[in-house]
Amino acid sequence: MPKENKSKISILNYNHPVEAVFLRMLAWEYFQNKNGFRAKDITSDLLQFVRNELGLKKNKKEGSGGAQDFLNKLRKRKLIKNLDKDANGIPIKSNIIIPSEENWNAESTWRLLYTPLHGATRKLSHLPIFIKDSEHKSDDHYAFKMSLKNPAMDTIQVFVGKDKPVDNGCKIMKRRGLYILGMDKQIYIGKTTEFGVRAQSHMSNKNVKWWIFFSPENISLSKDAIDAAEALMISYWNEIAILYNTSRGSDQRPDFIYLQQAILFVQECSAICIWLARECKTKENTLDKELAKYLKEDLFRFKKRSITDLYLKVETQVEENILKEKLT
Repeated sequence: MPKENKSKISILNYNHPVEAVFLRMLAWEYFQNKNGFRAKDITSDLLQFVRNELGLKKNKKEGSGGAQDFLNKLRKRKLIKNLDKDANGIPIKSNIIIPSEENWNAESTWRLLYTPLHGATRKLSHLPIFIKDSEHKSDDHYAFKMSLKNPAMDTIQVFVGKDKPVDNGCKIMKRRGLYILGMDKQIYIGKTTEFGVRAQSHMSNKNVKWWIFFSPENISLSKDAIDAAEALMISYWNEIAILYNTSRGSDQRPDFIYLQQAILFVQECSAICIWLARECKTKENTLDKELAKYLKEDLFRFKKRSITDLYLKVETQVEENILKEKLT
């Protein structure tokens, strides 16, 4: 079972990652695609897809802990209901299941509905191109570049540290991007145009153990794109981590071109986080063991470490292991 979600975001916030992802995808299907799922479709398809998104095994359809039991518990807590009105508001009887919380239909819900898929993000974390930034010299943090296997995505400059970044003229100080601050089993996500200044302020007021700053190498993100990226990044990690943030960021949905840039950037940043949590301690000259340990402990709120390991493991790795066994 996942740990209780003690995040400070009060609206559309759920204890279980499976619940959070399931309800978001159910809402997307109904409010965005104007479609819906019947109970039998949910137990056989949607719920199993959601579990696969998080790296979990499919569950049985019947019995305690099964798919139908999952739906019954959501219904009992009034998180889902049968569609009871048509498009004109006329009462109907239907076997289509939809989210029952009114907030799912609010304009600001784009921040959840456009959250990048976990499965696709996890796959992107597999075998990225790691480039040590030899031009960046600093004693208080690590600097490197990462390129993921998607030609639509820019190379990302990544900076990781445990101490306050010192303003010694290094390029981290005045770059635009997203950052994550790691505290005791929780994280804070933000955006900035001057990370050095922002980090100094945060670390004076918060018990920060580590930080990561992401900045595109070739693309200068507009204000609309970076605002949207912050909102989507908060929604993505609020499903699997405990956040110190009290809100989801900007509630103003940008034009789609900026929203698309934001989605891609959040996918990149999140995939790099997953890679760091899974493999950074095995990469020479990357991070120290203590920092690697902090990342894995603070980024994920699964109670069992084995469940975190399932999230970090991607299908391509499983397939490679099977192939190796067959060849030997």
